[in-house]
Amino acid sequence: MKKVVKLTESDLTNIVKRVINEQSVNEKNVNDCISAMKSTIINMMDTIVNESKKQKLVSTPTEQEWIEAQKRLLRQL
Repeated sequence: MKKVVKLTESDLTNIVKRVINEQSVNEKNVNDCISAMKSTIINMMDTIVNESKKQKLVSTPTEQEWIEAQKRLLRQL
């Protein structure tokens, strides 16, 4: 047997507001995570290039090449 639940207009309004608020928080969290990931990736790339220069292991990109690589990466994320 199914139960009948009665909701007032204010109950329904509060439920809708809560759902909308939770969606906004989740979207903000996702955007914050993406920003943090972008920063981490750029820092990792900087570290790799700097360590490569120190160790003279590989040829390193020019400053302009490095800026272009960062831009391409950020467009893909």
